[in-house]
Amino acid sequence: MDFEKIKKLQDELKKLLQERPDLQALQDKIDATLNKAGSKNNRLTMMHNLMLDSFFELNEKLQEMSGRMKRLGSDLEAISKPAKPKLRVVPNLTVIKDE
Repeated sequence: MDFEKIKKLQDELKKLLQERPDLQALQDKIDATLNKAGSKNNRLTMMHNLMLDSFFELNEKLQEMSGRMKRLGSDLEAISKPAKPKLRVVPNLTVIKDE
């Protein structure tokens, strides 16, 4: 990869972090991890581990959201079903339908 491509990628990263400051903590974690790596192979391994960690975190959040969606669907289904009419018996043994 030549210097111009590297510079372009660095500029794109800088722009992204300006637009999305919430990603700065993740970038700082990546930078700190890669600075400790030493060799190219270690850097690849560390990036792989960071990606796996992110994947597992995302998977956990997706599972949680899926559970919430299922509960919401059940709640909506219960709300949307028409209520069964309630019947009561009065002293003259007449059945009256309550609305």
